[in-house]
Amino acid sequence: MDDPILDKVLEIVSHISGTKKISEATSINHDLPIDGDDAYELLKSVKNEFGTDFDRLDFHRYFHDEGEVFPFPFLWNWLPFIRKKKNLTVRHLFDAVKKGAWFDE
Repeated sequence: MDDPILDKVLEIVSHISGTKKISEATSINHDLPIDGDDAYELLKSVKNEFGTDFDRLDFHRYFHDEGEVFPFPFLWNWLPFIRKKKNLTVRHLFDAVKKGAWFDE
């Protein structure tokens, strides 16, 4: 079943991350190089596209600030202690878009 909203969320995540192979199960903050300013850009893009309210999102629960981001993202998969943030999947972002506002699982 094709869902145009999901397709657009996947497109936005793909554009911000520079990664083409993304699914609902992809972890935005663990599988992709999205953190710091890129995370802010992602949320802003989703809000602009869908009007999703992220006021209740605790940014630091899921992402690091730009100054905290490890300078070599290609090493993230080999240094998991750097990524100790709550997992955020594309599916959860999509569900927030459908609800119109952020919610914690």
